[in-house]
Amino acid sequence: MWFLFLLAIGFLDSLLDAYVLSRLWAWFVVPQFHATTMPMAVAFGCLSALSILRKQYVLKVAHEQEAGKEAAAIQIVQSLVLTLLAWSWGAVAHFYF
Repeated sequence: MWFLFLLAIGFLDSLLDAYVLSRLWAWFVVPQFHATTMPMAVAFGCLSALSILRKQYVLKVAHEQEAGKEAAAIQIVQSLVLTLLAWSWGAVAHFYF
């Protein structure tokens, strides 16, 4: 049950990453290079491909250890916080500079 919860949170984190990437792309790349916008589905696909290429696995849960569950939860929270910080700093740069 714990694994399914972490899997769902990891998927939601991936969706948030895709949304933030599409927003940052629209704010910075589109005006500068006159590129087209990046839909969230395309951003999700790009991030998934990069994740596979870089061999980063968010869920590293130890099989029977409580510390493994806590470590996986901490890793997901850190990923969420870093994504929200990137989005926040991108919004500040976009709207105020």
